Amino acid sequence: MPGILKWLTAVGLVPVLFVLWTLIPNGSVKVNGKPMANSLWWSCGAGGTVALLAIVIAIATTLLIQRSRYARPVFLAGMALTAMSGLLIDKFTESNGARPLWPVVANLATVGVVALYFYASKAVRKYFKTRAA
Repeated sequence: MPGILKWLTAVGLVPVLFVLWTLIPNGSVKVNGKPMANSLWWSCGAGGTVALLAIVIAIATTLLIQRSRYARPVFLAGMALTAMSGLLIDKFTESNGARPLWPVVANLATVGVVALYFYASKAVRKYFKTRAA
């Protein structure tokens, strides 16, 4: 597995750890730098949104390890959904400030760079061409 692909695989496990962290009783999540009780995080819908995104990324990570032909599009779709989820989570958590759109654009540009790597890199193409037995 190429080095950057290994790193992306490891990063794909982080959302699952975050979701597990939010399940700890009496904990809090920071939203725009302000603590929010885990119970409120889950009751407003933000926790469910993040859990769904974590599941998509975890599935994509598993597909990467299995060298599935679906791994790259699922991983990129998960990244794109995650990049755009900040706006939805702000709405769920009733954040007061108007969120600028440029971070979403920058995050989507990152998804574009990863897509370019996934499909233009010879090492990645070779990795997916030779399926694990």
